[in-house]
Amino acid sequence: MAAMADNAWSNIPTELLRAELQRRHGAGGQADETERPECGSRDRGHYDVPAHVAALFLILALSTLCCALPLLSRRSTSGRKRSSIIFYCQHLGSGVLLATAFVHLLPMAFESLTDPCLPYFFSEGYTPLPGFVAMVSAIVVTGVESFLTARGAGHSHTHSHDLWDGSDNESTTHIPMQEPVSGLAAARRAGHRPNDLSLGDEESTQGLVAGVSPLPTSTPIGQRDGTKPEEQDVFNDDESDLNFEADELHRPLPSDRNEETANLTRRNHQVDKLTTPQQSQEEQNRQVLQCVMLEAGILFHSIFIGMAISVATGPAFVVFLIAISFHQSFEGLALGSRIAAIQFPKGSLRPWLMVLAYGTTTPIGQAIGLGLNGVYDPASAPGLLLVGFMNAISAGLLLYAGLVQLLAEDFLSEKSFKTLKGTKRARAFGAVTSIAYFGFVSRSPLAYETTTPTQQWADSPMRLVHTPQYETKKTDLFTTGATHMGLLHNAIIRGYNSIYLQAPHVQESDKADFVNYALTWYRFVMSHHDDEELNLFSRVEEILNDKQVFAETHDEHETFLGGLAEFNLYLSTLESSDDLSATKLLAIMDSFQEPFEHHFHHEITTIAALAGHPNAPTPDSPDAAVASALFKAWGKKTVSKAGMSDVLPFFLMNLDATFEDGMWANWPPMPAPIRWAVTNVVGALHGPWWRFASCDSAGQPRELHALQTKSEKTEL
Repeated sequence: MAAMADNAWSNIPTELLRAELQRRHGAGGQADETERPECGSRDRGHYDVPAHVAALFLILALSTLCCALPLLSRRSTSGRKRSSIIFYCQHLGSGVLLATAFVHLLPMAFESLTDPCLPYFFSEGYTPLPGFVAMVSAIVVTGVESFLTARGAGHSHTHSHDLWDGSDNESTTHIPMQEPVSGLAAARRAGHRPNDLSLGDEESTQGLVAGVSPLPTSTPIGQRDGTKPEEQDVFNDDESDLNFEADELHRPLPSDRNEETANLTRRNHQVDKLTTPQQSQEEQNRQVLQCVMLEAGILFHSIFIGMAISVATGPAFVVFLIAISFHQSFEGLALGSRIAAIQFPKGSLRPWLMVLAYGTTTPIGQAIGLGLNGVYDPASAPGLLLVGFMNAISAGLLLYAGLVQLLAEDFLSEKSFKTLKGTKRARAFGAVTSIAYFGFVSRSPLAYETTTPTQQWADSPMRLVHTPQYETKKTDLFTTGATHMGLLHNAIIRGYNSIYLQAPHVQESDKADFVNYALTWYRFVMSHHDDEELNLFSRVEEILNDKQVFAETHDEHETFLGGLAEFNLYLSTLESSDDLSATKLLAIMDSFQEPFEHHFHHEITTIAALAGHPNAPTPDSPDAAVASALFKAWGKKTVSKAGMSDVLPFFLMNLDATFEDGMWANWPPMPAPIRWAVTNVVGALHGPWWRFASCDSAGQPRELHALQTKSEKTEL
């Protein structure tokens, strides 16, 4: 038995054993180092300089305008409308900043700093590093703000004592007290208070209610500048009481009462003039400091966002640009609303300079990316480390700003409970949570970030079709038509390969989504077949006046239709997805793979050869224009009519934008916003299905989902 076991092991190829050891992480650190994937992007295709320059000006305009909008609305509107604009901008902005930190920056920092191509310390040795960096940056900014605030408070405290201590300087230490009239003394003896007492600074009475702590902007006179409670006795100690005793038997007269009220009003106004300017300046300095910290956290990562846009190509560039446009707009509103809340001096350029700094930072990054195109690679080891650390630091800054400076102050401070009540508080909280949810959607499994694969897993076992236009460089009607047909065939082939390769490895919890993914592939194939038979072939035969050009193609269809029907019958009649058997499914797929592959290659050759048909339309002729329009119309309908919410996303997420040197990165010629909406919005209806697709939403090939698991290979 032992000898038989030894023979069994000896018959297994060494390459397979090494691959299995690596998969189980049992080959040791040295093997990991030798097998570590290389950092760096693959061929990213054609670089469109005019498009990137236009994107730079687009981001510049959007960022600057959205950040300036709250400031402009404050100057151009008044009353409730202005307050509502600032109100919603502030709270929507809080949600944007929190979503940016939690959903965008921090996860991307983890993705960059734990990339498998990086050295062991980053990829496996200390994977919590991005979280640690974010934590340190939050602690550092807390210490900086604490130091600067304490420094300012200390200065204020010393100055306040100069005002209220017992020195002889009358101008600073003694507020002249009017001699009390007899009417007021009598009123005190009788236990009465003047009922028409009016204070010059109405806000100074806030915070005097028992059990309520005074707020920084509305504190009692004795505490506005940092004096201790006992120091307030300067107004009501024993000496003060003696001043009233001589005339306390007199009854109050109306004129006496009015005079005393005026004296109190003037006295309070004197105190307010001494304290309010200093306090408001300190409060403004604190708000400016917080806003600067907030803007620093935003600008810190904006430069790298700009560089990332400028080095992207193909569909990834368009999708990335759309997503970043939304990101910059909302983030600009968030920052602008906080800048608008600060009371800058009239005519000050400081708020506009802060707006300009935000508006130009990302475009500066784009300009750097344009200049370094071909040199800077965000997927290289230095690029991953640089972007990863910057994203982690920015995440820490924005987490502190969003949670401490914005969310806590807006909803948990004592001042907030006075200003946000009832439905107003609910609206504010709803604004924060709604935009935070938008951040969640923007980082869905179909989000705009691209994936750098280690292998094009879906390129086998069925071979991909090489397009005639790529091989021959011809541009005639039928070569172009055959090329586009070949690209569509490749999406179907990648779908087949992705199902075939993942079936033995799908986890129990993923089986239902995998079955739906496979059934979508079947609907895609059958829609394509039916449209060829019912529409395309007959129209081409009419143009060529030849009923036999697709005779062989018709016969080829019959060779695999039976296997496709069995594939659909098996999957659609499963009582439960748990009953799925990889062995059964692969046996069915094996039964029609050979004729299926032969047809998908041979049909392209057949269509391309029609360029030499005796009745083929000559270039630029009316018949050629009709035939070209036919191919274009058929190409649009064959996929979309099969299913906008399932087949169309399936098709787009199995198109490799890097195929044939990126020559087809912009195929099909679909407007970028529509393509983005199909993959990221419409496709989200069945989002979990597309985990099994061979490419991401930007057309970048990726390792198949089920092959990324580190669990043991199990039979379904």
